Amino acid sequence: MSRFLVIAGALFFLALNTHVRANPQDCGTEDGPCEVGELTYRVVLPQHPQNAPSVIYLHGYAATADSALKLPNLADAFTSRGIAVIAPNGQVDVGNPKALDWGVHDGHRWPRDDLRALGQIKKDAVERFGLNPDRILLAGYSRGGSLVWDKACSDHTFATAYASASGAFWEPMWRRCSGPVHLHHSHGYADRTVPLEGRFVIFGGWEFEQGSVMKSIEILTRTNGCGQMADKAVTDAAIWEKRWTNCDAGSLVLALGPHGHGRQTGWADSVAEWFLNLPATQ
Repeated sequence: MSRFLVIAGALFFLALNTHVRANPQDCGTEDGPCEVGELTYRVVLPQHPQNAPSVIYLHGYAATADSALKLPNLADAFTSRGIAVIAPNGQVDVGNPKALDWGVHDGHRWPRDDLRALGQIKKDAVERFGLNPDRILLAGYSRGGSLVWDKACSDHTFATAYASASGAFWEPMWRRCSGPVHLHHSHGYADRTVPLEGRFVIFGGWEFEQGSVMKSIEILTRTNGCGQMADKAVTDAAIWEKRWTNCDAGSLVLALGPHGHGRQTGWADSVAEWFLNLPATQ
């Protein structure tokens, strides 16, 4: 075989291989989000994205994937640790067409089945960007955090672990969950938007009842077989934590801070470290 044919063959193989792998960021940017069905999502990749773990982050009420990724110390906390960030957009709120929300299990019928939609986003992002399907964290804030709880309860195998900030179950509560999970929940002790004890609210003329965070925790401790009482308690000036680690399967962390409705300082860093240190992700 001539030298020319060898070189030509090598160039052909390189071109073919490049086409198959494509540009890993051909969508998911602010100017061009990825689309799958009715859904759109943003992606921020770490330096080495191939087979990387990922977090699917669900924004809060009236926010967007773009606004979430512009929050300081959110995406960077994950990507700096080699974790890709997938940020979907919610659906239009039936009571406020100018705001995006999530189809949380709250007693009302939503136009889009967001529990099913999460599966579509996960499949598309994992295949499109070559991410690890077995190392996925589902995380969210406020209403996005509540959808995290719903997905953890309805399909415990969806993700490796789950993390919520300032959002738990809404009423009517799930009667039982599909199986044990690793879940990290943080909440502001002074939160009056989604108070720890729950409350009745009216949004857009619709009646809702926010569930009790401790009742939500109890449902998962029963599911995990942890026992009702936490086996570890950690306190410092900023955060008080209860940890259920002596479980038949899975684990739970409840982290309380003195703040109101928001994320604890360093929330993303803490959650990323917790996720990476779980036995299932090592």
